[in-house]
Amino acid sequence: SLYLPKLESAWNIFINSKSIKKLDMKVLSTIYGNLTVQSGTSTSTANTVIEELTFPALKDVMGNMSINTLTAVNKIDLSILTSIGGNFTMNLMSSLEELIIPALNQVDGNIEIKQSYLYSHVSAPRLKKAGSFCIEGNSANRPAFVFEMPILEEVIGQFRINYSTATELSLPSLKTLGNLYINQSVELKSVSLPKLTECKTFYFSYISALTEIDLSHTSYIEKAEFISGIALTNIKLPSEVKDLTLNGASKEIPIPYLEGVEKIKG
Repeated sequence: SLYLPKLESAWNIFINSKSIKKLDMKVLSTIYGNLTVQSGTSTSTANTVIEELTFPALKDVMGNMSINTLTAVNKIDLSILTSIGGNFTMNLMSSLEELIIPALNQVDGNIEIKQSYLYSHVSAPRLKKAGSFCIEGNSANRPAFVFEMPILEEVIGQFRINYSTATELSLPSLKTLGNLYINQSVELKSVSLPKLTECKTFYFSYISALTEIDLSHTSYIEKAEFISGIALTNIKLPSEVKDLTLNGASKEIPIPYLEGVEKIKG
């Protein structure tokens, strides 16, 4: 165990341990650089004994925050964390069920949650802006996610969901997005982006349960690609699209009704 009960701030904290069972940093409030807690970089070096990670006083991480290969951790509590100046990444957290980040309002870098198979609820009720967002499993393990980001307005880069069993994606306040990438999410039935006005590219691949999608609020689409959308019957688009691709992959699929589009330049 690591006990630092009086530590209030630090420049960088790097913990790489396979055997540590508990962290006690009750008053740590500010990291001026990076915070990393991990046990190597693969499942063969994973920490299998620590079950909970709690930073009850942490408000700001000015650099990157990384939590990786702690395969027994089922709960991460960052209750008053408000901002991350760099990237926020979690990888190979195979028992994670709960991530508590109710106060987080800005991540200047990327948010990446990869191969955290049991994770079921992405809740960031105060998050307004992120550099990019990525949730990713793999062909053998497709995590199920419920997304709750009601006031997220801007994602500068990519919003990516890859190999997931999520059934719904709802981002009711999202206005600006670099690009949307959804792949191998065969149970996804609903995508709701009612305020999205700026997004250059859309990529949907192997979305066999999705029957309709509304992208018509977007002022201009540079590229929209739909691969193996076998259930798609209706796609609402803005009046002008530069490049549109409908690809059945290895299957014959009916062409969906393209509503609203008047000109395809590509």
